[in-house]
Amino acid sequence: MARLYLDGGVSIKKLQEILDEIDYPVLMEIVDNIWLRDDYSSFCWNTDDNLDDLENGDGNTYSVETFEGFSEYDGYVVVNAHNGCGQTITYFFNKEKEIKI
Repeated sequence: MARLYLDGGVSIKKLQEILDEIDYPVLMEIVDNIWLRDDYSSFCWNTDDNLDDLENGDGNTYSVETFEGFSEYDGYVVVNAHNGCGQTITYFFNKEKEIKI
């Protein structure tokens, strides 16, 4: 399995371009929708950018629980989380879209 190390040489924009070109499932997702963290281990986002649905967990709201904490890189919060199906996915949450409650 290949590993990607973000050491300042790859921007998130370039990473998205690479992911868009790959025609098989990659266990990485860039979230450019509104999101919040309800504690330090749970992240929620809404793909319709609907704040009411995000706050109530309705509509197209999704959530993951992290297990290794998180870090910040290039304007994104980066977390490894379980997707509920036994897989670990790396998520990049756009800091500009964070909702603070």
